[in-house]
Amino acid sequence: MFEEILKSKKGESKIVLFEFKTIEGKKIIVEGGISIKFKGEKPFSTRAILRDITSEKWEIIKQNVYNNIAKIITEKATPEEIYEGIRKELGTVMKTDVFVISYLLEKETISFPYYYDSVRGKGIINKKNRIKGKGINEYFLGRKNPNILKRKELDIVINKKGYKLLGNKSQVFIGVPLKIKNKTVGVLSVQSYSNENEFSDKSVEILDFISGALALAVQRNVDGNKIYEQAARLRAIIENSTHLFWTYDFEKGVTSSNNNFIKYIEDTNDKKTEIIQKGKLRLSKEENFDFWDEKYNKAYSGIPQYFISTKKNKEGKEVVKEVFLNPIYNNKGKVYEVSGIAHDITEKTLSEQKLKESLKEKEVLLKEVHHRVKNNLQVISSILNLQSSYVKDENTLNILRESQNRIKSMSFIHESLYQTTDFSKINFSEYITSLSKNLVHSYGIYDDLVDLKLSLDNISLNLDTSIPCGLILNELISNSLKYAFKEKKKGVINIQLFEKNKNVHLIVQDNGVGLPEEINYENTDSLGLQLVITLVEQINGTIKLENNKGAKYTITFKKE
Repeated sequence: MFEEILKSKKGESKIVLFEFKTIEGKKIIVEGGISIKFKGEKPFSTRAILRDITSEKWEIIKQNVYNNIAKIITEKATPEEIYEGIRKELGTVMKTDVFVISYLLEKETISFPYYYDSVRGKGIINKKNRIKGKGINEYFLGRKNPNILKRKELDIVINKKGYKLLGNKSQVFIGVPLKIKNKTVGVLSVQSYSNENEFSDKSVEILDFISGALALAVQRNVDGNKIYEQAARLRAIIENSTHLFWTYDFEKGVTSSNNNFIKYIEDTNDKKTEIIQKGKLRLSKEENFDFWDEKYNKAYSGIPQYFISTKKNKEGKEVVKEVFLNPIYNNKGKVYEVSGIAHDITEKTLSEQKLKESLKEKEVLLKEVHHRVKNNLQVISSILNLQSSYVKDENTLNILRESQNRIKSMSFIHESLYQTTDFSKINFSEYITSLSKNLVHSYGIYDDLVDLKLSLDNISLNLDTSIPCGLILNELISNSLKYAFKEKKKGVINIQLFEKNKNVHLIVQDNGVGLPEEINYENTDSLGLQLVITLVEQINGTIKLENNKGAKYTITFKKE
């Protein structure tokens, strides 16, 4: 520069621009004019008027770097090209021999989209993800603002605050949090292994200046990778699934599908070629167009569709599909396509048909069994009735009549099962009505003297519970008819059936004379009451007697 100045003529001033380094080691940029004072014809001294233009020059440099980086982000194709371009552009204003971008992947994992170390790693390093810990990187993740740490300051952070320098030992470390909407998503770091004065506040400033654009670029690439991974995962699921997947456009017809859908269409159509009508891609047979149009129109109106589709394949075998059509909405809430999913239920349908046929056979068999049991019980009852015509002793006649009634109570159960389609349960309220009326009728003298009052909820019981309960009812109603109403006085028998707190309550009550005080119903010689106690225990129930203005029995048991 001085050689150029020495060549200047008298009165001529040279415009100059150069850098100075201050005593503190900071660089400043100056601009101004230098002229030479002559003594005779020889240069004697120089005079310079210089102006510090560091700030304004830095703003221009900073803006140029930012513009170039923005251009790199928009023009480069791959993330690696973007990060490498940013590093080189920053290298025009600062040393970037160690240049690292980290990203907080989820909450506990740190990834390194770009790791460049020309000193120790000879360039770009493929750094594996690691669990978030206490590295210097995490120190900057927890800070709001960028910072420059020289060796002594790094040692304080490491020794006193418990952080670790996981990489090589650096002399100066700049860490800039990468933020999106005030949320730190990563860290941009620049390091020097040799010179702790390598960077200045200007270095921190320019890194902070470009950090927003870099954060968006990193986030965009991370989101892009996530979308790609999700799409790849979804494609794998769809293509490897046994289901059929397709989409349908109102104007275009079928717009996309998986391989299983194409195989199914080829297997169930006579021709391999696609059927096209009015510009639509239609892959069903022409006679089915109206059916599918109706289903698609309903789905387009926002109503999901479910139905069973049956077709014959080329071998003449029926193929049964369970089909779901669902509307696909755009961001304005309007249906723009319909998604179709179909699942093969051929084997399931055939199995169900075989099962139904098998069940029908078993139902017929069970009906026949119950019918025969009922007939056999009626035969026994008829034999007892015939035998009673030869018996003169009144006590023996009563025993035969009671035995007949017990047999009839069981016969009613099997008659109910013969008439029903559900063999797992019996409508016990209907059974009580039939049994109680039959018992009153069997004691013919009480037809006009006993008033039956029934309050029965609609409760069904299984066979194992119904037969004991039927016999219990038989004994309690028979006892009322035989002993409650002396001297043929008119009386009332009240029967209640209801469910409360998952327990069934059966109440048999009369307004007769009640049980004699000397009789303990739980320990008596009466065969009928002994049978009642035993049967209540058999159904794991309880029985309670209230002997006031007649006898009231309350039987409680859990409904199975």
